[in-house]
Amino acid sequence: MTTPNTRSPSLADVIRVALDRRLMDTYVSMPGIVHSYDPATQTASVQPALRKLAPDPSGIDKVVQLPVLQRVPVVFPGSGSWRITCPVEEGDTVLLLWSDRSINVWKSTGLEGDPLVPSQHAIADAIAIVGLVPPGKARVALATDRISIGSAGGAVVDVLDDEVRLGAASASHPVPLGDNLTQAIAFCIDATQLLCVGPLAAIKTPLAGLVTALGFTPGFSVAGAPASPILSTVVKTE
Repeated sequence: MTTPNTRSPSLADVIRVALDRRLMDTYVSMPGIVHSYDPATQTASVQPALRKLAPDPSGIDKVVQLPVLQRVPVVFPGSGSWRITCPVEEGDTVLLLWSDRSINVWKSTGLEGDPLVPSQHAIADAIAIVGLVPPGKARVALATDRISIGSAGGAVVDVLDDEVRLGAASASHPVPLGDNLTQAIAFCIDATQLLCVGPLAAIKTPLAGLVTALGFTPGFSVAGAPASPILSTVVKTE
């Protein structure tokens, strides 16, 4: 900050100091650290992670800690009735953004309304966006060729250009879906009839009925088996 000549400050010095003082109380964005989260209201108590300079009677600005912000709305991706959410935990880092005007009315009603106070970029008018991570604590081994959803050390869902992997990035066991699954089940039931001899012959007719109910003609057996019906799917699991 520019300090004017204390003996004879110019008009420019006075204006510059006034603007500097005003900007000290103008908030735009900064990282924040979650103290607590209320899932019922989707709001959090957040400690701004950066301290501020404050005027001091001595003439030398001092560094002060900002207060913990209460009932900060937390932003998750979504629209309409659809949402993608994740747990918000104490110690998580968020990105704090400050509104141009008071959001008190909006926080209560969600509707357009007049600001109750004339303040701009006030410290109380913050929202928090989850997902911000300091580079010094970056997540380990994030994939760069897919969408990955999951928790560190837990189950994940990976969406690639030509397949979906369930459970882990290394998932390799194909999963039957839709018509492939129906065809595979019908084939297995029909093939089972080959084993229905002697006392088991009585269940051949019910098995044939199941194959018919699945939309296939009984009797295709091994010779008519679908060509690797399970392997034609793009979904894989561990």
